[in-house]
Amino acid sequence: MFNDELAALVLISPGLRYNEVRTDTAIQKIGAKPMRIVVSRDDAFAFESCQRLIEIRKEIGYASDTNALLVCTGSLHGAPMLRGVKDLPALLVNWLKQTLQTLEPSPAAEPPAKAPEPSPPVEPSTNAPATAK
Repeated sequence: MFNDELAALVLISPGLRYNEVRTDTAIQKIGAKPMRIVVSRDDAFAFESCQRLIEIRKEIGYASDTNALLVCTGSLHGAPMLRGVKDLPALLVNWLKQTLQTLEPSPAAEPPAKAPEPSPPVEPSTNAPATAK
């Protein structure tokens, strides 16, 4: 269910349950990945859910710099916030760029510890055409 290579998360207007996915349970399984949650103050259910998700992360002991709640004015919910909240897309992209640049590369991205063995030398073919003398 979870991708081990996940580096950071941006959640927009999450609830505590969505299509049988319990975010309060899932949030505990993602580890200390940096996370930004975006919600509108007047989106009551999502706002309360987001506050609870941040509380859960803090209760588990994840540092506050991995648990940011970005509260926007208004009542937009979900993807419409990206068009309706001034500078939100740029703010999130900048945060992702900064966060991903400061993270250490995952073990899968590191070069192999040992250089590959060189290929054996190729011997000339015995079917080479004869050259005229």
